[in-house]
Amino acid sequence: MNAALAPIAARNLRQFLMSRDWEEGQGSDRFLALIPPSTLELPTGYSLVLPHSVEGTDGARFIDRVVDTVSEIYGKTRAQLEPVLMQADSVLALALDDDHTANGTIELQRFESLVEKLRRLLLHSAAFVVKEDPVVDHVPIEAQLYLDRCRFLQTAVGSFVANVQLPANREIGFDSRIEPMRVQASAVTDRVSDLIGVVTSTILNQDMRVYRDEFLQSNLDLLSANTLEDMSGLCQTGANATLLFDFTGLDASDTFSSGPLTYDRRAFLTEYAKFFRSRVTENISLDVDGYIVELRSRNPKRNRNYIVIQARIGGEWSAVALTINNALYEIAAKAHLETRKIRIQGAARRMKTQYKITDLLQLTVL
Repeated sequence: MNAALAPIAARNLRQFLMSRDWEEGQGSDRFLALIPPSTLELPTGYSLVLPHSVEGTDGARFIDRVVDTVSEIYGKTRAQLEPVLMQADSVLALALDDDHTANGTIELQRFESLVEKLRRLLLHSAAFVVKEDPVVDHVPIEAQLYLDRCRFLQTAVGSFVANVQLPANREIGFDSRIEPMRVQASAVTDRVSDLIGVVTSTILNQDMRVYRDEFLQSNLDLLSANTLEDMSGLCQTGANATLLFDFTGLDASDTFSSGPLTYDRRAFLTEYAKFFRSRVTENISLDVDGYIVELRSRNPKRNRNYIVIQARIGGEWSAVALTINNALYEIAAKAHLETRKIRIQGAARRMKTQYKITDLLQLTVL
């Protein structure tokens, strides 16, 4: 380990262990002793020591040995732990477990398909975080920037495992004089983890309650049409195998299993992804009026601007969002400055917290 990185690794090691219920024990002036939780079933009296000060190559070697020990305790490889401890990133280990991958190898065509499906899942999850829309037709640049920062790590042996480093402790985006747009990278990891949790625990178990409106509405902030289709594609790649998803971060770890991906279970997920897209793309006719509560013009040169009005729909106050051209944006901005209502007519999609106009017929200042 590079001596310059040893202090960072030591600090992150302490956070990694303390967040997993290790407790401080009887240490000394030079060392911090950490006692493991009983759930790890380590020998009675076992403790792990970390130096209070890490200096020079001797300190780096000491931390190296501790990293090896922690890797062994948690069943991780160094390749899986180093991004977490050195950069505070997260690592997603995707294991494809069947008779054909038992020796840690995989057919080239199957590997390419697996990587492509995983790439699309990460890209569309990032787009979902940026847009907060269950249907994303155009992938925003922030999502591509997030994907550019993901890294494939060394493959582990025994049932093919793909390790991907996911940026976490940073913002992804670009700087703009008009309106900087930054996205917390950790939010993308959370969104991917939440999606996989819902799919593996509910949808793949063929729970018919997923077709109820209550389920759809309560999960609109976790599921999107694109990411559900990506998960379906990923499961098709793992046909009759088991997919294991293991997320390791500085503060927490999560593991999800698809269970055996039989034809019936894969077909159920595929059909549900179609149902979900049809539901979230359903349009209703809107004719409402209200005051503008938000205006945003990130890039006027692209002739795409964003406004939100507050209006009464079905007896309740709701937000109505729409994208408009520069000419209409000038009209809307003037109406906002003069505190005048505007009337919106067109087709809209109902989302979890608002309505989104998909086909604007008319915008009128009242």
